[in-house]
Amino acid sequence: MTKPKNPLSISALWSFLILGSAPAETPESSTSPDESESAQQQENSSPAEEPQMLEAYQVIGTQDLAFSLPGSAYVLDEGDIQNLNYENINQVLRQIPGVYVREEDGYGNFPNISIRGVDASRSAKVTLMEDGVLTAPAPYSAPSAYYSPAVGRMAGIEVLKGSSQVRYGPETTGGVLNYIATPIPAGKDEGYARLSYGNNQDLQSHIWGGGTYDLEAGQLGVLGEFYSRSTDGFREMDTTAAYNGTNDTGFERIDGRVKLSFVPNWEKYNKLEFKLGYTDFDANETYLGISTQDFRADPMRRYAASRNDQINTYSTQTYLRHTVDLEENWRLVTTGYYQEFQRNWYKLNDLVDPDASLSQSLFDGTPGYNVLTGQAAGQLRYRANNRNYGLYGIQSDLNGLFETGDFDHHISTGLRLHHDYEDRFQHQDVYTQNDLGAFTSVDRGAPGSQTNRKSSADAIAYYLQDRIEYGDWAVIPGVRYEYIDYEVNNRASGSTESANLDVFTPGIGLEYLLDPDWMLFTGYYRGFSPPGPSGAVNGIKEETSDSFELGTRYRNDQGFRVELVGFYTFFNDLLVAESIGSGNLDDENVGNAISRGIEALVGIDPAQMTGQSFRSPITLAATYTDATLDGNASSADAESIFAGGKDGNRMPYIPEWQINLTGGLEFDRIRGYASVSFATSTYASANNSSAEVNPATGEADARFGKVDSYTTVDLSAYYRLWGEVELFAYAQNVFNDEYIISRLPHGPRPGTPATYGIGLQARW
Repeated sequence: MTKPKNPLSISALWSFLILGSAPAETPESSTSPDESESAQQQENSSPAEEPQMLEAYQVIGTQDLAFSLPGSAYVLDEGDIQNLNYENINQVLRQIPGVYVREEDGYGNFPNISIRGVDASRSAKVTLMEDGVLTAPAPYSAPSAYYSPAVGRMAGIEVLKGSSQVRYGPETTGGVLNYIATPIPAGKDEGYARLSYGNNQDLQSHIWGGGTYDLEAGQLGVLGEFYSRSTDGFREMDTTAAYNGTNDTGFERIDGRVKLSFVPNWEKYNKLEFKLGYTDFDANETYLGISTQDFRADPMRRYAASRNDQINTYSTQTYLRHTVDLEENWRLVTTGYYQEFQRNWYKLNDLVDPDASLSQSLFDGTPGYNVLTGQAAGQLRYRANNRNYGLYGIQSDLNGLFETGDFDHHISTGLRLHHDYEDRFQHQDVYTQNDLGAFTSVDRGAPGSQTNRKSSADAIAYYLQDRIEYGDWAVIPGVRYEYIDYEVNNRASGSTESANLDVFTPGIGLEYLLDPDWMLFTGYYRGFSPPGPSGAVNGIKEETSDSFELGTRYRNDQGFRVELVGFYTFFNDLLVAESIGSGNLDDENVGNAISRGIEALVGIDPAQMTGQSFRSPITLAATYTDATLDGNASSADAESIFAGGKDGNRMPYIPEWQINLTGGLEFDRIRGYASVSFATSTYASANNSSAEVNPATGEADARFGKVDSYTTVDLSAYYRLWGEVELFAYAQNVFNDEYIISRLPHGPRPGTPATYGIGLQARW
């Protein structure tokens, strides 16, 4: 690949283009590969070869390309998701070292994802994207929200850690999680259909079809996609003397997507891509757990007081993306994006009579417990957490390859203008219950009477990174800058408050190729996690981090690869939610923390290494983490799980050890897979006590205590009937391991019990 010697003219053109002051120059070649062809070329590349341009929807590309990144990076493909019939993002991410998950509902609808020891609450410390576009409902105004793309419709997952993540934000203390949606097929009239049915009336379907077609004016790409899942759930509602109970504690989800692309027959390569998607999600889900004593007797139990709990959400996402090759080895990608997310979680919030929180009432024999279980009269307060979210913006990214003397450069720079908001219009209702467990009356609050405010953020983000290669060495300096304007409009009081902040975060990576298959790398980067608008106007500081890593990678063409990484991160002004249990996700700074550990990944295919006709892929992912407070936690909030945290105490919900072993056997007509996941027990709060006692009040509280260790085993088998048509069966948590997976939001919650089913899939 020939690289231009002088990039100055390109830099000048970039300044014009990214500010929208000049029309885009057309590229020089119409032979730029489509998505599938590019992916195939990247898959066959050697790390010693020159860097290649990623597709616009990628942040890593392929696992081969991850080899040459200055930080820890992992790519899971469609097989890693589908082989074991994983529809839960938490199950998928256990295959990646350094990523921790806290389950909430057992289905992955409300993921709590942590990378290298950051606070996992609502995945707020992870930059979530789909096809390279921000997808959290309001990444600046309210990252701790309730939307996550359905992993069951994805073609891949990318996770980026280390110094190379300076290109992505706003959350850089943790890392990047990019969902790769189904791409437009490269051929004509291609399609896929998958249908499965399992216990608890679990019905899943996924179908897509489309292709790329040659027209007189150019190439037209089309994709239509539909995904749905519905289940009755695995928890069962209690009966009372006046209420018959129900086993319908599940959810229903429907996703639809359309993608269109057009590559005109111009002398220089241009591509226009449009995407429109929607999601409709309804779940009979609750914040309420059960008492530890009841959990040990029947973990799938659910108290009758939560029978009205339901969350309803609807979202639309769209983007319009333009890719243009400006000159040889220079590519500009500009994306305009828009997303709306509406949700109303109507749920039990607390007790009025007796006056008690839910987590204080989860102890057998207390007055609150008797009300929750329908054995006593009382009053219960439900809250309609009615909120709308929106985001829109435009981002431009320029990538180029050039030489300066004996040095090769791969430069990446980008600018994003972004706006998002959260609009709360909430009310509360008080239900009166008799001693038979029946709701006899309800006092409904006026809409907007509980909270009526709109919070918003306007952000400008810029990054610059240059990969500089000299022989077997590469140094990758980079920098990110963010400026954020916040506004909080409290419609109830008539007040408007504003604040702003700006942050400069550098990073640098260093690589050395021992040979084309073996690399050493190290890096440093400054991380950043901004507060939300309410926190910013109240003087809450941004969280920052200083992160170091040192690692090595090796792989060969016989199906063997290994990666070993040590990491050390110092968190300053740790930013956490004041209270997850009450639904108050306003921020507070609770002090400093240190996270250090080792990540290991080993992949081997003994059959390939010995020249067999079948395949036997095996992957081991293991993580050791020591994440502790550095100094006492400063929070005295009785609603915070960081209250009472002492110097050296372990961070909540971060396991010391997490291990996943996945293997398979693949023959011509039959293939099967198995996966074993293990995680050590964790503390549910920073005070590191096994007692269910709130250290700030001294009162019993089911959010505090320990969370169980677990070991789960998943199995699947496929039989090819004919062509590309397969019959399959799956079983997850085969031995029905029963364990407390979380004590948030209010008390012990179960991990997913044994699930199993059968299905059929076909490709054409």
